[in-house]
Amino acid sequence: MPRPVAEGVPAPADGLIGRRREQRRLAELIEGVRQGRGGSLLIEGPPGVGKTALLRDASDDGVRALLAIGVEREVDLPFAALADLLEPVLELAEELPAPQRDAIRGALAAADPGGHDRVQVLHATVALLRLAAEREPLVVAVDDVQWLDPSSRGAVAFVARRADRIGAAVLVVRSLRGEPAEPWPDVPTLTLDELGRGDALLLARRQGVSAPVAEALVDVLGGNPLALTEAPVQLTDDQRRGRTSLPAALPTGERLTRGYQRRIAALPESARRALLLVAAGGGEHPRALAAALA
Repeated sequence: MPRPVAEGVPAPADGLIGRRREQRRLAELIEGVRQGRGGSLLIEGPPGVGKTALLRDASDDGVRALLAIGVEREVDLPFAALADLLEPVLELAEELPAPQRDAIRGALAAADPGGHDRVQVLHATVALLRLAAEREPLVVAVDDVQWLDPSSRGAVAFVARRADRIGAAVLVVRSLRGEPAEPWPDVPTLTLDELGRGDALLLARRQGVSAPVAEALVDVLGGNPLALTEAPVQLTDDQRRGRTSLPAALPTGERLTRGYQRRIAALPESARRALLLVAAGGGEHPRALAAALA
């Protein structure tokens, strides 16, 4: 499946660090799907804590995965994310009863979701995913659900509450950014916290910094995997090795964003255009993307 990129925490070479308990929980869900049992899990936590990495790790487990990634700029496009999610299996709509088939196709093709029977669309979505799950073990993976358009977000929540009937694993990632979280009744929740100090130090050391520098980074950044992965990239070689002092303000938050911007701005125009194309494509349709890049 295409790899989620919303949160951007790369898995270390030897696998995720400090997430064995969470990995076991997701592995149990995937194994249940192989045995015909469905289940759902809402994975939530602050930005950069490793939710996307955990989702990617679970989705790359030898089962078919359908993916949708929330994009803030598309939050006003009705059913946009649901269309992305269902596109690979939409041909199965031919097997649905005519009212459901017409409802799901009409909703995904229209600009105004209010023109369709919302309940019919929701039940058609469940029926379509059930057909897909009957053919092969299925994971429905949704990243950054807080940025889905309301119609798609409601559909994903509807599907998550009925994962056992569908026979699929429904894995949903939600980033907590300070505002009150929307309640998702009857959907189990896994809250991802920062890494403990030992695991945080191990992750920092894997970025090529010396032990004293790793200690200093963890003192400032805590156990946030994204910050510990990306901050060393902004350091000089001497700073990473502890030969010179670290900057007074380590790159986090907006400073880290500006660091990304500087790195992108330094690339040739063709590389910047390629990055833009990949980002706009969301990792979908790799053959079409490769042709466009060429």
